[in-house]
Amino acid sequence: SWSVVVSGLGMNELKLTRSWSGSVGGARSRSESSGSSLTRRQAFILSTVVFVGVLTYLSPTHTPLSTVSDQQQQQQNNPALLSASSETIAGLLKSERIKSNALRDANTELEKKLLKLQSHNDRLLKAIAHKSPSLDLAQVTVDCSNSSSTIINDNGSDDVESFETAEKFMMVFDLWERLVNFRTALLQLMYIGNDAGYTLVTPLVYETKVMLGKHTPQHFLRGKKPVQMLDTYFETRELKQRGSLIDFEEWAMRASLFVKEEEWRAVSYVAALVVFVYPDHDDDKQLLEKHANEMFWFCDEEHTFHAAVHDGAIDNERKITLSDDNDASRESVLHLISDYVAYERVVCINGPIAINADNTFDAGSFFQEVYKAVYDAIPQERFAGARADGTGRRKRRRRLALTLAVQNYRKLAYEKYAKHARKQLNATLDSMLTLSEDVLAIGRKVIESEQIGRRPVIAVHLRAGRMMQATQAYDDGEYFWEWVTSCIGRLAQLAKQHAAQKLGGLEKVSFFIATDLVNDGMKGGEHPKNKKILRQLSRAKEALLQAFENDERAAVTFDPSAVGLDSQVHDVMGLASLADMAVAVQASHFVSMRDSFGKLVRDERKQRGMDSDIHV
Repeated sequence: SWSVVVSGLGMNELKLTRSWSGSVGGARSRSESSGSSLTRRQAFILSTVVFVGVLTYLSPTHTPLSTVSDQQQQQQNNPALLSASSETIAGLLKSERIKSNALRDANTELEKKLLKLQSHNDRLLKAIAHKSPSLDLAQVTVDCSNSSSTIINDNGSDDVESFETAEKFMMVFDLWERLVNFRTALLQLMYIGNDAGYTLVTPLVYETKVMLGKHTPQHFLRGKKPVQMLDTYFETRELKQRGSLIDFEEWAMRASLFVKEEEWRAVSYVAALVVFVYPDHDDDKQLLEKHANEMFWFCDEEHTFHAAVHDGAIDNERKITLSDDNDASRESVLHLISDYVAYERVVCINGPIAINADNTFDAGSFFQEVYKAVYDAIPQERFAGARADGTGRRKRRRRLALTLAVQNYRKLAYEKYAKHARKQLNATLDSMLTLSEDVLAIGRKVIESEQIGRRPVIAVHLRAGRMMQATQAYDDGEYFWEWVTSCIGRLAQLAKQHAAQKLGGLEKVSFFIATDLVNDGMKGGEHPKNKKILRQLSRAKEALLQAFENDERAAVTFDPSAVGLDSQVHDVMGLASLADMAVAVQASHFVSMRDSFGKLVRDERKQRGMDSDIHV
């Protein structure tokens, strides 16, 4: 981690120190500090902003450059001014007699040259200010002459973009779990990204999951389904404004690279596919034994991509060969994730170490090291700001983003670090990733429907799938039946008690049931293998609905057709789960067992000043 020490206001008084232990592939230990923490890139950004600020300060449009004595008096009377000495300024004025128009022209020229950097530096400045609110950016000064940044020169020569100034993005293709838990995993990646300096590319979602097989737009179009982004499920506008998320299409343009096979085509370029290696297969166990002490390593040839290949998600045989502009004998290979997204390298991360890492492990610094290793391993002309044409001239083009794509992230990886980062930011990102307005609108349609009858609604949540999974290997169905009937009885007691005490009686309320029992115990269609439990699931569904019959009015469950959802067009299973949550969030009261669904609904209701009953 890079620690910034601001000891004063002088041009050379900002110090950067770095402290970590371990090898390139080894675990890092975070060094706690009471000061602010910035990366090299963030420090450079501060340098550009402050350097422009110095010129602006010297500009006559802000400070009249009258006489030397006037300038010295201003320095003495205003200690907050930058610590360039009055003697230095006096010397400049005396020797050069810089006129106001010359200063203005110089400042304008510098601003032009920094324009490309400023467009993506705004995001980092906001992140720095948010992360370290006590740090006054206007008080920090950095000697710009020491920066490693590069700019396309007016004469057309081009320099490769430095690692510190490269735009960094992260994609994620599979989060394994559904709805609430995949939301948790996404938040963890964003909290880590806040420290590591990357922006998460908005993932695609289907059936309440981020999953391989539906991880690029082309995978949806092949199945004749409309492309469905995270925005369908959750509100993302504030996260994008903050710089934690970027739209997929915007990333695709920033990462676009023209390549030539039989004809020219544009692909969105991923520098490296990142694979978390877990001991789920024999060859993966051997791979982990070989790299037991390494946190990450390049594994282009040795990993077999089990999950990806089995799902038909990544075809490792589809390749594009790139020739080197400067060396015809050098070739690079891009592997196609889809027809329009390609990766170059593969990085393996030690899954067991990632899961067991405690909160002293600095995941932010770790991912910075992964990005740096990938950046160094890629031919540097990928990131050049200009390129030669056949005449030897240099053609300007925008710099290429540095992107990692995680094939299989699990929320247990670096979980303790992410929780620590979340606490430091007061769960700011959680409050921004809320149910989308489209989903809430579906919930309102249900609440306003004839089935509800304009009565106060008590939403009741029962999840049976987890218990079904836990018991089906040995249960003959009796334990499951005992458990589910006990839960139904307790939930009915709480709901009816609230109706009687707070809503004027049972006859004046309607009950909405949010449950996975409507799909044989699992919303994802994973049916139980134990036939005895399958029979008990049908009984449990009947018992649940009967428990909430009210004055001969049946309890209400979500009907997709009633709100215009068509399974041929829409992600009905996914939106049904979100609709259950949207009704529960907006209902007059909510009663639930304690699980991740109930916890998220309770938190959203709490933000709205609405209470809930959560039963263990």
